[in-house]
Amino acid sequence: MKKKTIKITVDTDSLIDFFGKDPTWGTASKPLVADDFCKIDAPDIKWEGNKILPLESDTEYVVTLVSNSKKYPVTLYDKTTGDINGEINMDLITPTITKKSEWAEIFDLDRTKCEATLDGHLIVKPTKDDNFSVFTPEKVKLKENIFYLIFFRIGGADKMAVIDPLIANRSDDGNG
Repeated sequence: MKKKTIKITVDTDSLIDFFGKDPTWGTASKPLVADDFCKIDAPDIKWEGNKILPLESDTEYVVTLVSNSKKYPVTLYDKTTGDINGEINMDLITPTITKKSEWAEIFDLDRTKCEATLDGHLIVKPTKDDNFSVFTPEKVKLKENIFYLIFFRIGGADKMAVIDPLIANRSDDGNG
């Protein structure tokens, strides 16, 4: 199994400052849009386009979110309280999945901490190691591109934010 690490560093100071004059931003229903306020470091991944992740079979993707600010940190799993402060919400570009068992054709659900919603979304929860760990099976059977949102809470500001990259999942050989 391959392991690929994706570190996302969010400039939370600039993000909060940019949206700061309107208090309706930063809520669960209207999270701060962090796409232009983050840097993605993943040296083992050859991105498609700007931020499209090419999915590979038999791979563990470890996604960490950090802040470059001491005032406004990002913590996905608070070890002191057990609070979960982030999630990845996935859906297909062409929504054909309605059950968790169907997501198993793309992801190894026995090793990925997740749940499926009744309307077909897959929600990945952070691990106690304060990251998201997403596994793919030895052979990815369903070839569909994926839209996903990374929601997270910004500490010190009590604001919610979101990053919305894409996953390309279209190889014919099951290796990526």
